[in-house]
Amino acid sequence: MRFDGIIFDLDGTLADTGEDLAHAINMTLESYGFEKMGRDEILKHINNGARAFLDGCLPDKIKKEPNYGEFLDGALVRYKGFYGQSRSISHPAWSLPSPRARQSSTLRAC
Repeated sequence: MRFDGIIFDLDGTLADTGEDLAHAINMTLESYGFEKMGRDEILKHINNGARAFLDGCLPDKIKKEPNYGEFLDGALVRYKGFYGQSRSISHPAWSLPSPRARQSSTLRAC
């Protein structure tokens, strides 16, 4: 079997992105006028996907709003934008090797 590329989860093994995750959460919170959180408090909410991670970090008072789901969707886009600008993720060493590999349907996750 031939592969055009390999994708695997680096976080917690080869890369510690905790600082970047916390920074992106705090940038998101601050952009909505919410108080920042400490790194350790933020990282307690990780491991269930980006949406659940962000949901766990948002203040309880906003979660009672009738349009909270829509708010969370927008906040998630904002969070991903901040995280995409982070040092670890934007580092060229973490990039896929070629445009062909990025478009390949034969990429496999490990």
